[in-house]
Amino acid sequence: MITLAAGPPTFTASFALVIGLVFVALGVFTRTARGSAWLRGRGGPPLTRFLPIGWTVGGTLFALGGLTVLVLVDDDPVRDRWESRTPYSGCGEVRLSQGERMETHAAREVDCLRQALEKTATAELAVTFPTVEGDPIREYYRLTPQGRLEVYTDSTDDPHSDRTWSFSACYAPEWLPEISCPRR
Repeated sequence: MITLAAGPPTFTASFALVIGLVFVALGVFTRTARGSAWLRGRGGPPLTRFLPIGWTVGGTLFALGGLTVLVLVDDDPVRDRWESRTPYSGCGEVRLSQGERMETHAAREVDCLRQALEKTATAELAVTFPTVEGDPIREYYRLTPQGRLEVYTDSTDDPHSDRTWSFSACYAPEWLPEISCPRR
């Protein structure tokens, strides 16, 4: 299974971006008449001359560093692969509530995938289910012409996970009680 971490770097980069913007705002404020008066009350002439420039430049660099990391971390190759795929015929979409199971609430959709496997046809099924905390997880089951089952899992809306996409695939899918690929 392919899993890429995007949780902690995203938080750190966001924090750096916010702190950088705060320092830029402070630097710009201290360049105003009111800000200069505030600084003069706190130190001598060198402080009032160079501190605003330092805050503005340092804050800008900090914010740009955070923004750069945010842009780079947002790249998720598994999500990109899912979004650039060739769509197959659909077996529908299933939204499970807390405690509901695939075999009772999505029997028709799972049967659609089974029939596609028997006919060596292609098919896709989208399933959304909640975590214990109620956050949505989306799984996309995709049956290729070679009889391979691909499972794309989108956990980006689950704050208790790594907030990434993951992928697994197999040639001998197991159908009951849930759709899965055997562990190797």
